[in-house]
Amino acid sequence: MSTWVRIVIVDYKSGPHLQACIDALKTQTNSNFEVVIVDNNCPEGAAQNLSNLDSRFHVLSSEVNLGFAGGCNFGAQKAQTQWLIMLNPDTVPDPEWLEHLYQAAQTYPDISMFGTTLVSAQSPGLLDGYGDVLSIYGIAWRGGSGAPISVAGDEDLLVFGPCGAAAMYRTNAFNAVGGFDTDFFCYIEDVDIAWRLRLQGSDCVQVRAAICAHVGSVSTADNPSFRYYHTARNSIWMIVKCAPLWMVPLMLSLNLTSHIYLRLRGAYQGSGSVRARGIKDGLKGIPRAWRKRKNRVVSAKPSRNTISPSSIKWLTVSPKYLRSRAIRGRPIATFKKDNN
Repeated sequence: MSTWVRIVIVDYKSGPHLQACIDALKTQTNSNFEVVIVDNNCPEGAAQNLSNLDSRFHVLSSEVNLGFAGGCNFGAQKAQTQWLIMLNPDTVPDPEWLEHLYQAAQTYPDISMFGTTLVSAQSPGLLDGYGDVLSIYGIAWRGGSGAPISVAGDEDLLVFGPCGAAAMYRTNAFNAVGGFDTDFFCYIEDVDIAWRLRLQGSDCVQVRAAICAHVGSVSTADNPSFRYYHTARNSIWMIVKCAPLWMVPLMLSLNLTSHIYLRLRGAYQGSGSVRARGIKDGLKGIPRAWRKRKNRVVSAKPSRNTISPSSIKWLTVSPKYLRSRAIRGRPIATFKKDNN
């Protein structure tokens, strides 16, 4: 049987977490995979010092730091597998994680995106995320982050998109939209590509049984301002690129208003100036994002259960869900019914 999936891991300041991730992959019950580890010009060189690699594992080196988005695209290039998985180096997949994703791909043959049940590596009884959620305010979050695992239920779920920490994409769909947007560098690139794939008629299933522990933000732990800046900036570019035309001014206004509101409530805890700089640079970059919007490909016949240029049904409206970082999804029966 030919290899069915390429797993791409981008290493930048991941330290010993990378070896733990590789060791977990070697214990997978589904062993028919290949792994490309991208050394993203990492100063500590963890990728170059990995031990006990077999023929399924390959290290590619970049001369510059491409960011997460560019690093993933670099690792995905020339993939001959039907599927691509983007996996953070600070994750530890359960032994049956890959088998559950493989079975999900067989169960839902019309799906092009699959998400993993992310649990906190520090507190295994808590969720790190159960699918990405996008609000009409242009603010995205990992559904259920910090909540007990029980809130995820026991069944697979239709969600907006998969968290890029452990996300599976159909290779031809990933390539058709040009992969991740490298201008984003880091953060929101997974929400952006999910929206672009939805505009082509794709959907996303969150696979409940595919479990992966996640530490979170290891490469930026010593510089949280990096995350705040890129999240604020990239959200603006995503809105301009992906939102239905009539919604662009509305979402941009709501996005800026949300930042003001959250800052007044003290939610930013000293990061306000960094976020303000991200907003400023995001607004300055609107012309470039607009050109990308004009070049994007939108399905002429998006499926009934996906977000189309004239639909907002996958965007969360209620502020209470934003405040609680709630899971937002639909039962799989919805998809099956719409496609029968």
